[in-house]
Amino acid sequence: MTLKHEPLGNQIAELAAHLNAATARLLELIAEFDEAGGWADEGCLTCAHWLTWKCGISPGAAREKVRVARCLRGLPDTRAAFAQGTVSYSKVRALTRVATSDNEDYYLMIARHGTAAHMEKVVRGVRRVQRQRELAEANARHDERTLYWHYDDDGMLVVRARLEPEQGARFMAAVNTAMEPLLSERAEERAEATYPARQDLGHVRADALLRLIDGGNPDTEIVVHVSAETLREDEFSDHSELEDGPSLPPETVRRCACDAGIVRLVEGPDGQPLDVGRKTRSIPPALRRALKARDGGCLFPGCDATLHVEGHHVHHWAHGGETSMRNLASLCRHHHRLVHEGGFGVEHRGDGTFRFTRPDGTVIRATPPRRVVQGRPDGFIRSLNGARGLQISAETAECLWDGWPMDEAQAVENALTPEELATF
Repeated sequence: MTLKHEPLGNQIAELAAHLNAATARLLELIAEFDEAGGWADEGCLTCAHWLTWKCGISPGAAREKVRVARCLRGLPDTRAAFAQGTVSYSKVRALTRVATSDNEDYYLMIARHGTAAHMEKVVRGVRRVQRQRELAEANARHDERTLYWHYDDDGMLVVRARLEPEQGARFMAAVNTAMEPLLSERAEERAEATYPARQDLGHVRADALLRLIDGGNPDTEIVVHVSAETLREDEFSDHSELEDGPSLPPETVRRCACDAGIVRLVEGPDGQPLDVGRKTRSIPPALRRALKARDGGCLFPGCDATLHVEGHHVHHWAHGGETSMRNLASLCRHHHRLVHEGGFGVEHRGDGTFRFTRPDGTVIRATPPRRVVQGRPDGFIRSLNGARGLQISAETAECLWDGWPMDEAQAVENALTPEELATF
C-alpha cells in the first residue's frame, strides 16, 4: 500500500542525499582552496574569513566547515561515504571531532547504522572521557610553569612560556577576547593543521596579544630610532632600530609612522642628542573621530573589523602627503601591513571612495559578484551529482537503525583506546 504523501517524502529524502553529496564536494573544494592559501590572494586573514565574505556563510559556520574539510583529508572512508550521499553533514561534523585513521571504521559504522542524535551521544561520551584524561595530564605539569624571552638572530623576539592550567586558561581567555574585535567574526580555530600560506592561527594570536597589550596599557611606548631620510625616501635604507632591540626594515618603520607619536631628535656628529622636540601625533584626535565616523572600520574589501583600526596615509606624510580625510583610510593592522609590506595597494578614487589592488595590480572588488543558478536549484544539484556518476535515491541516506535503543555506554566504551579506558 502506498501512503498518500510517500512520493513527497521520497523527493525530500532523495534531495537530502543529493545535498549530502554536494556538501561533500563543497568541503573537498574548501580543503583544496585552504591548503593552497587562495584566500590570502584576496587579503583575507583565513579561509573562514573568505567564506564569510564571498559565500555569505556566518563566521561560526565558516570556521566549522574549514575544520571539517581539513579533518576529512585524513578520513578517506568517511570522505567517500559522504561523497556518495550516504551520510549527512551533521553526522560527519560530529564524527570529525573524535575520529582518526585508526578508529574511523567504527565511527563510520555508527554514522551509517544510527541517527545524527546517536552520533552526537557517542561523540559526547568519548569527549567526556578524553577530557578527564587531559585534565590528569595537565595537573601533572603544574610545576613546569616558566616564562623566558630572547631576541633571535633574525631580530624576532622569541617568547617561551609554560603556564599552569589556571594561568593558561586566563591567558587564552584574554587572547581569545582580544581576537574578537581584531577579526570580528573569527574566534579561535581549533584545528591543528598548519596554514600553508602567509597567515596562520599563530599570526592571528600574535596580533591579538599585541592589541591586548595596547588596550591594557594605553601608556605603553616603544622607541624606534629612524632618520628623516628613511621616512621620506623609498630608496633610502638607513639603519633603523628598536631601542635596545634589533633593526627594522624601512617599510615597516613607515607603516608604524602612519599613525604614531613622533618625537624629533637632533643628534650631533658624535651621536649625542642636541635637541629633543615635543611629541606630536600624526592624526589629531578630532580628525581621528571624523575618520572613524566616515569609515566605521577597516575599509579593505571583505574586512569588517571595527575596533583597533589605524589611519593609513594613502600618500605618506613623510613624502608630503596631507593628514586629511581625503588622504586617510582606516585599516586594521593586518591589512595595514599588507598595504605596506605585502605589496597590496590603495588609492583615492576622487569620489570619496578608495580602490584596493592586489600585488599584481588587479583591482579587488568591494562586493563579490552574485552567483545566479539558472532553473530550479534541486535540478541543478541533481545534474551536478549526475555528471559525477552518482546514483542517488530516496534510500541513499537512510540510516540502518532497526529501532532498538542504543546502548550508549557500550558504544562509548567500544570507541575508547586502552589508555582512555584506564581513566574512565
